This record gives sequence, C-alpha cells and structure tokens, in this order.
Amino acid sequence: MEIVKLHYTKSKPVKSFSDIKAEAKEMEKLVDSEFRYGGYSEAFALSHSEVNANPFDFFVVNQKLITDKIFTDKVIINPKIISKDKSKINMIEACMSVPFRKPKNVKRYLRIKVEYQVVDGKGLLKKKVEEIEGLKAHLFQHQIDHSLGKNIYFKSAKQNI
Repeated sequence: MEIVKLHYTKSKPVKSFSDIKAEAKEMEKLVDSEFRYGGYSEAFALSHSEVNANPFDFFVVNQKLITDKIFTDKVIINPKIISKDKSKINMIEACMSVPFRKPKNVKRYLRIKVEYQVVDGKGLLKKKVEEIEGLKAHLFQHQIDHSLGKNIYFKSAKQNI
C-alpha cells in the first residue's frame, strides 16, 4: 500500500465493514509501521483517499493515538462534523498527500461535534457522537477534508502540484 497521486474525488460512504475490512487492516499496518514519506517522521492518521483513487469514507489512526487515549478506535468510518465552535485557531499543518511541501498555517475549529461509525465486536457499524477539541478535532477536520476531495495546499483540481 502506498500514497496515491493527489486527487479530488469525494469518498463513498461505507455501508458495511466487510466492504473495507482488508484495506483497513493494510492501512493500520502502514500507519503503525516505520513508514516515512517525504520527511514525515510518522503518520498520525491516514485517509482511504490517500491510498485509493476511488476512496471509501474512512480513516485509520496511529496506535500511539490509542495508547495516549486521544482516540478509542483505530478505524473511523463515515465521519462528519455536525456542529462547530464559532472560533477558529491557527494550526501548523502538513499533509502526506503532498509530502515535500512545507507545513502551512491552517485555520481550524478548536471544538467540534462529530458523528462517525466504528466497528463493534460483531463486525457491525456502530454510530458514535462526540464533542472533541485539540489534536483530535484537528485530525478529524483534516481527514474529513480528504474525504470531501479537499487538500490544504490547493483549492481545486485545476491547481497542480
């Protein structure tokens, strides 16, 4: 599995975990590995849109984020923001989809309320709603942008790397 050429394809909703199970496992291994890409020391999270030109709407997080109790689930499915604070803050952000670009200042909401699905013990999708802030909110916003075909460096598909 590898990072694919930047594209602006909106992700398809995941209807069943069996649709993405194999790719999710591969992505988990990649994000937890000694993966180095364009100078990044580690990947915090990896969107399916970064590894597939026909993406499903999910991302995986690094095991360190689970160990540090920032996340409770490794695979985040069909995430969406359902409400947000009015205030935004500047975040220094980079993207593995464009590995040789310098990090840039991006305005992000400090607090958001998200709805997403995770896989329960029976392999079924279970809905979660959560108010989040800080790094977790930052990662959700970045990965949701990917699922919508957006990238922090480019406003539209007409702009090239």
